[in-house]
Amino acid sequence: MLASNISINIITRCKTAIFAYLIVGFFTGLSSASTLFAADEAALPSTGKPLKLPWMDEPLEPLEPINPRTPEMQNEVNAQAWYMTGRFLQGRNNFRGAFDAYRKARDLAPNSLPIYRALVPLAFSLNQTTDALRYALRAVELDPNDYLLLRQLGVHMASQRKYEEGIKLILQATQSNRVKKQSAVFIQLNRDLAILYSATKDDEHAADSYAIIFDALQNPAKYKLDFNMRSLLSADPRTSYEAIGTAFLKAKRMEAAVKAFELAAKSPRGKPGLLSYNLAQVYQATGKHKQAAVQLQKYFDAKLQEKGLPAYELLAEILKSQKQPDTLQQKIEELAQADPQNPYLQLFLGNLYLEKKDYSQAEAAYKKSSDIAESVAAYTGLISVYRHLQKPEKLLNTFASILGMRTTLEDPTLE
Repeated sequence: MLASNISINIITRCKTAIFAYLIVGFFTGLSSASTLFAADEAALPSTGKPLKLPWMDEPLEPLEPINPRTPEMQNEVNAQAWYMTGRFLQGRNNFRGAFDAYRKARDLAPNSLPIYRALVPLAFSLNQTTDALRYALRAVELDPNDYLLLRQLGVHMASQRKYEEGIKLILQATQSNRVKKQSAVFIQLNRDLAILYSATKDDEHAADSYAIIFDALQNPAKYKLDFNMRSLLSADPRTSYEAIGTAFLKAKRMEAAVKAFELAAKSPRGKPGLLSYNLAQVYQATGKHKQAAVQLQKYFDAKLQEKGLPAYELLAEILKSQKQPDTLQQKIEELAQADPQNPYLQLFLGNLYLEKKDYSQAEAAYKKSSDIAESVAAYTGLISVYRHLQKPEKLLNTFASILGMRTTLEDPTLE
């Protein structure tokens, strides 16, 4: 009976103490989330004497622990409290408050990985880029195998055009002991590497990464790729079969390039004419100029425009290899007549006329190109024409046309 009364008394005193703590916090401004979660013993008056409140029958006795905490232990407790404060505030969309709470936790526990993992994305979202990078690098030091954080950091570096740094970080992610070589994660990381290597003109390493993607697309079960992942890789112009074939071509892996190009032609978005263009590239690169010309003509006959000016530049290269460079203009004029709504043909033709100082013909070709599809290149050609013809009024009008255009710059991004 005595034991029962003692237990009831203890429970009652604990409930009273908690209630008093909350009441004191309310009336003294301590009821904010950061104080409720992060307050330590200092939150209550530390006089060493019982705390007597008017509405309580008994005073609150200060706790005298049997094993007092060391300063290090107290820092750890406080760090956990501030970390939980950050989680609470972040859950309520108070991101700035959460960020400050996490930083206080970091100050108390500078080697706590969960704190850095919470800080990094929040710092990026608050545009605290310098802090975010610093925290991310520290987290990577604490856990060199955190491939998710390594990739996040690598993607950010790439977005800042720091491609070499991005490659180094993502390459480290591929070497993590948590990443299986035959997994969707490994393919995702190699996708990133392929894009970044291509951006830095590192054809050999780009082809290596593309070879892994190529294998995965043909053997999805081997890498445990689901339908969505396969569809994303195939639909993305940076990882499509055609992009893979082009990467192999640049690295002079001709057999693999032809195989990739053939699969590109069989894909739902594939076109036989595009396969012909790609095969023309392969034949030209291997010195088979006649076969290259035949395949390129198939592309022209299909009246495709996907390849733009490079298709006609390839024609010029083939004719030069066949020692027929003087026939280029006549050939382009015939193609332009057969495909009058092709702005790239007119643009290329205008460039040929401009080289020969045939300004009236160049002007007509550039105008026709811009009439079909406005482009900075066509207007730039007209500027050269009017500058040579000394026509300032037309020159100014052309400048005005360029300023009125909306142009975008391509940038190799990973997302």
